[in-house]
Amino acid sequence: MLLEYESAKDDRLKSWDNLSVDLGEESDPQFKITEKLPRAIAILRQQQQQLMTLQRLTNLLILDLSKIEAGRLDLQRQQFNLESLVREATEEVRFLAEEKHIDLQLMINLSNPIIINDSHRLKQVFMNLLSNAVKFTSFGKVEVEVFEINPLGLAIRVIDTGIGIAEEHLKNIFQEFWQVDQSFTKTHYGTGLGLAIIKSLVELMKGKVYVTSELGKGSCFQVEIPRHIPPLNYTSNCGRRLLK
Repeated sequence: MLLEYESAKDDRLKSWDNLSVDLGEESDPQFKITEKLPRAIAILRQQQQQLMTLQRLTNLLILDLSKIEAGRLDLQRQQFNLESLVREATEEVRFLAEEKHIDLQLMINLSNPIIINDSHRLKQVFMNLLSNAVKFTSFGKVEVEVFEINPLGLAIRVIDTGIGIAEEHLKNIFQEFWQVDQSFTKTHYGTGLGLAIIKSLVELMKGKVYVTSELGKGSCFQVEIPRHIPPLNYTSNCGRRLLK
């Protein structure tokens, strides 16, 4: 979603302002700008790389929606380590949590982390859920849990202590272009497509997305997917490819 990218960009600009003020303090005659400059440059380079990753994934999600609607999005089945994917993606978002002083926790409980899925698409789904959780949490924590539902199914759960969603809005959040009309969201522009795309991608994986939330207390999103997604082996008369 563009929502997460704009948020990350704003946070990065704030970091630059803070660093600029810090580097510009000359009240202490012993202050040496050269001592802090290398660290400041390293931090900004790291954040720039992470923001570029978020922007790339955001653009791909928007492109994917058009492909899904046209029935032209194919999942690329491959074997990979789910634990490694989740850890890597979590670290790419961690700087956003640290900027807001949010505790980002990761708990993985897998007897076998090897799955067959589309690693690229699954990472898109997870990173958008995680960055959303950080975005809409002003204080507290964000928890990520990965566990096995049964030998054939796994779950990725993202829990936050953010603004939450009113019960009457829960039925609408996966609709395209739908956004909660809250003062907080009005200050952060988004496409209103992110959760709709996530739901569509997870359903292509023969999985499901669940959400529970309480306004003012936080939300919990849970993605459940099979350990092995089935091969793409059928094309309908209208050209839409289906997973059997």
